[in-house]
Amino acid sequence: QFNNQEPQPGRFSVEMSVTPINLISTNGQQLTYYDCFLYIECKRLPTPPPKIRQREYVTGMTKRSGAIQRFKLGLHGSEHNISVVIGYLQQGTCAEWHLAINGWIDDLIAGNLRGDCDWREGEQLALIAEDPRGLARYESLHPCLNSIDDIRIVHLWIDMCHSD
Repeated sequence: QFNNQEPQPGRFSVEMSVTPINLISTNGQQLTYYDCFLYIECKRLPTPPPKIRQREYVTGMTKRSGAIQRFKLGLHGSEHNISVVIGYLQQGTCAEWHLAINGWIDDLIAGNLRGDCDWREGEQLALIAEDPRGLARYESLHPCLNSIDDIRIVHLWIDMCHSD
């Protein structure tokens, strides 16, 4: 089942979490109704005003509000090594947002933007699949501050303006 605004340690909550309806076993672990096995964060592209929130899909400039940033810092889903970010495209195309977001990550890597965490080469989003109906899937891999494992983020984008 999908849960809305799942509380995380500290004062944060993630948009959605996925928990089993019944007892299930995965990777040798028993999961109950109370055990989350996937965290999902959602962001609109572009982000609504003010302009300071422009890069919030990646990083929050004045607070820890960036989707990728929160997973990297372990503020969301710290006990998991895979998570999802859903992007709702309200302007532009998947290809345009792919370039913009990777550009923001490049700026963080180069130190041109201030951020709460270190960014390294190789953290950019890689295209996995794109559908002509305005759907796209990307993936990225990031070191997680409080884990020895990297976190893989699956990015699912939906073009909300696309029409056929």
